[in-house]
Amino acid sequence: MDSHFRQIACVLINHLAIKVEENKNPDLIDEDVIIYVNDRHGKTTVFDYSSSIRNIFIGMDLSQALSICPEAITLEADSNEYNKLFDAVLLKLSKKVERIENVSLGKAYFDLTGYAESFGGESRLIANILDAIPSFFGSRLGISDNKFFAYCAAILSDSGRAMKVTEENINCIYKLPIKTLINDSELLRDLNLFGISTIGKFLTLSKNAISSRFGFDGIKAWDIVNGAGFDPVRLNRLNDNVSEQTCFPYESSSQEMFYAVLDSLVEKLCASPVVRGRYISTFRISCEIPEYATWEKEIVLTPPSNNAIAAVAALRRNLGDISLPGLVERMIVTASGLVGEHGIQSEAFLDINEEENGKNNRHLIAEQYLENKLNSYQDVCKIVDVNHKHPLPEMRFIQIPINPYSKHIVKAMNIPKLINVKEIAGTPVCLVISSRKKVNVSVHDEWKVDLWWMRNPAIRSYYRLTTEEGVCMTVFKDMKENRWYIQHY
Repeated sequence: MDSHFRQIACVLINHLAIKVEENKNPDLIDEDVIIYVNDRHGKTTVFDYSSSIRNIFIGMDLSQALSICPEAITLEADSNEYNKLFDAVLLKLSKKVERIENVSLGKAYFDLTGYAESFGGESRLIANILDAIPSFFGSRLGISDNKFFAYCAAILSDSGRAMKVTEENINCIYKLPIKTLINDSELLRDLNLFGISTIGKFLTLSKNAISSRFGFDGIKAWDIVNGAGFDPVRLNRLNDNVSEQTCFPYESSSQEMFYAVLDSLVEKLCASPVVRGRYISTFRISCEIPEYATWEKEIVLTPPSNNAIAAVAALRRNLGDISLPGLVERMIVTASGLVGEHGIQSEAFLDINEEENGKNNRHLIAEQYLENKLNSYQDVCKIVDVNHKHPLPEMRFIQIPINPYSKHIVKAMNIPKLINVKEIAGTPVCLVISSRKKVNVSVHDEWKVDLWWMRNPAIRSYYRLTTEEGVCMTVFKDMKENRWYIQHY
């Protein structure tokens, strides 16, 4: 080993996705949780799981995992959020150490060579690195003179602590399972057939024996564990571009809809871990419009902004009365050119209404209070008027969660609900609630809506009905689908 000349570190966050979900919802901490993901082939597999669960693995079919642990709580993976949080950790570490290699979610290497002196010693350097990572991650730090030994040290270290592997204690890695060194399933199977289950047992074989029995992959593993050669930390360019996107509740070219969605996406961007406390200098807005090229606009903020309210105001001033070339289906907003950190001079860049900012904070406090009282995680939303005169009720208003951390962004309102109607000569006379319950109704108003020019034409016959008990309601017949719906008009 050559630890006097090289210092390679490995930061390891086991079960990162589980820890993120537990941090969001502490009630999950003492529960068995399985996080699953749906792949492109429609297969549902395990993405992560609580450390208390045994005999399942990442990539296992979810149904098989639930047969082993039927009481487990299942959650759908939010890969985008997990990656953003880990990127934010690495971005913070990059301010302390220049060369960082992001290997996978929850695992990264960085080159510490020459940094100890500038931090006042190795112990202070290690403390600085661990302090930069949120404590709920329970990160482990391993240090040695090459990547593999640093990785082994991270595995052997305690949560929130660091361990260093040197020539004096190299034997400690020999007890680790052979899968720590080798990922190839066929090679692992062959090694297990020979009774080789740990790194220590693997090292008892000579290089020639490994070459003859296990070929090139075996030799490669033998070289790694013997420290032959040097695999440097490969610098990843940490991507400080952050994007948020959402589909419109319905295709629209409305300026009100455009700005309502834009405001919400900017709020989510400014609340993201990568952006929080830093200044955004550039926004790129992309709108996907069917049958048109993607509409894009890039706006440079002068000065940069670190506040959602100020950023939204600047974007609105720049865009003005915008005219879109068609009906927007999806909007993507990307923040880039992130500079600086939140500090003493931050107020010099702020141009915000403190009363409005305080109102938003009060809304968030109210949402948290309601969640605790109702024991639920439903969003508290603001209602936005996008076109209150539109003939279709579901296109008049939208609802947007006030909490920028909500998974939802824009939700439609007043969606029609399918119902069964008995009609005579096209006129409704009875609502069929169930096989045993029917409600007689009388019509006291009717009108037609024919929006043939829309991309998805709407041709409806509306009826204002009254039941025998005097209850009023509005229903309509979709003349294209030949179905009945109930809707607040």
